[in-house]
Amino acid sequence: MCQELPTFDYKDHCQEEEIVLERSSNDNDTSLGFRIAGGNDQPFVENFTSIIVIHITENGLVDRDGRLKLYDIILRVNGVDYSNIKHQTAVRILKMSRNIVRLLIRRLVPQLIEVIELKHSNGKLGIEIAGGIGTSIKVNKNNYSIITTKNDHYVNFKAIRALPLLYERTNEQPLIKSFDFEDYQRYENRKSLPSNVFTHHLSKLENLQLNSNHLHSLPMSFWYLTALRELNLSKNCFFTIPQAILNLTNLQLLDFSFNQITEIKNEIELLQVDELNLNNNKISKISTKISKCKRLKILRLDNNNLELKSIPISLLKYSTVSQLSVKGNRFNYKQFQLVEGYDYYEKRYTANQRKKD
Repeated sequence: MCQELPTFDYKDHCQEEEIVLERSSNDNDTSLGFRIAGGNDQPFVENFTSIIVIHITENGLVDRDGRLKLYDIILRVNGVDYSNIKHQTAVRILKMSRNIVRLLIRRLVPQLIEVIELKHSNGKLGIEIAGGIGTSIKVNKNNYSIITTKNDHYVNFKAIRALPLLYERTNEQPLIKSFDFEDYQRYENRKSLPSNVFTHHLSKLENLQLNSNHLHSLPMSFWYLTALRELNLSKNCFFTIPQAILNLTNLQLLDFSFNQITEIKNEIELLQVDELNLNNNKISKISTKISKCKRLKILRLDNNNLELKSIPISLLKYSTVSQLSVKGNRFNYKQFQLVEGYDYYEKRYTANQRKKD
């Protein structure tokens, strides 16, 4: 049983370090070169609200400096406490910080490290692993191995060939035993996804089908799917568009139809996609920020709870949307045609149809 196992004080394995970064004086190169996840409103994993470094840009400022590491926990930025902070607030403080950026970070550092080099010829090492960010392992009295607690450790692998991902059974429902992304196999009937499935090894993935599940959130590690073009999340249980996909830059089609979304929030302006399907939700409010989606051309809003006043004038006047579908809401199309800005939208629609012809 667990009480028979030795316990460890992980505080003895953590160290804090102050890192001072200096931004370039060149106005065209002000990025710090790293991305964060976490916050008291968007935990990186359940009950883990710390702000954590999840990506370091190759040849960026942080990468060239060499001191900040992946999965470092940020405690302070220029004296501002990051221990209990909202995600967007943390991002904004980093963006608005001046040329000199002082970071206080915490890092897990083992007191004893042994490097073992293994050679093989058949592509197999003959071992299995457990643990990692967002994952805890079960150990019984007959199984002594490396013991970690949730969120304390991470494992980073670099592999030439694809590795199968093995998981145990939870609540009598089998988790994925293998995930062949070349064949785009589908997760089915899941409520959540393991955060450590989505890593930089999947940076070439272009098509992902996650429809017909019970998902209500996505792990922040979705940011690794930088080449993703089509993402199908229809027929799930989402109440909002997850933060994890707002920074994907190559999306062409995003399908959120048949979910429980009630509002399109201000963060929508960060979404980069050509076609967004929000049919058959419960949407009654749309942020005016949607007009700032620079690539959005097709927006489907059929069968929601929209009233005429819910449609932002800026969406009709100033957006790039050339195909807007709003059937099955609390107004008819003739009423919609009389809304201020409709003539601007109609011109874009007509021009787009002529291109097709």
